[in-house]
Amino acid sequence: MACALKAELKCKDGSRREFTVQAERELKSLTEAVKTISSDLSVALTALVDEERSARADRGDIRAH
Repeated sequence: MACALKAELKCKDGSRREFTVQAERELKSLTEAVKTISSDLSVALTALVDEERSARADRGDIRAH
């Protein structure tokens, strides 16, 4: 029997992005689904960080970390 693993990313502007991965109800399948959704979220977050850095650079608002 299949199930779905879901995650939601809520952005500062209020927009939301949903992530859904189908899995079977067994540990191996669920583990792979968690890895997949984690990877998908990482890609999305990296893109958002890059956009934010670019916007700050365009405004001249870059600060050293």
